[in-house]
Amino acid sequence: MSESVWDLVVGHDEQVAALREAVASDRVTHAWLFAGPPGIGKLHTARVFAAALNCPAGGDGTCERCRRILRGVHPDVHLIVPEGDFLLVEEVRAVREEASRSRHEAPTAVFVLDEADRMTEAAANALL
Repeated sequence: MSESVWDLVVGHDEQVAALREAVASDRVTHAWLFAGPPGIGKLHTARVFAAALNCPAGGDGTCERCRRILRGVHPDVHLIVPEGDFLLVEEVRAVREEASRSRHEAPTAVFVLDEADRMTEAAANALL
């Protein structure tokens, strides 16, 4: 396994440096936007970021929490993808409701809205 979860991200050195600094300095804002063309690793990087945020060892990549987050099976890291052509207001409201609940085991709940550009206007307003 890598020395840290950050070693799992190929390329994107500037972006990884900014994310690492935010985690290391405990200055993580409530929302981050990962933008770019399909296939460049946005979702993977978001999972790595979630693992670093929640790892008791600072993102070692070997602990159980890191492994579960990276596999996409951690109960406090949620992946939301549009069920149809668009991400609907009902789906965003469900995210808001889940976000208001207590976390199961991680210090930080993470919600990744994959393909957020497919939100309807009502869904975007509900998210705000």
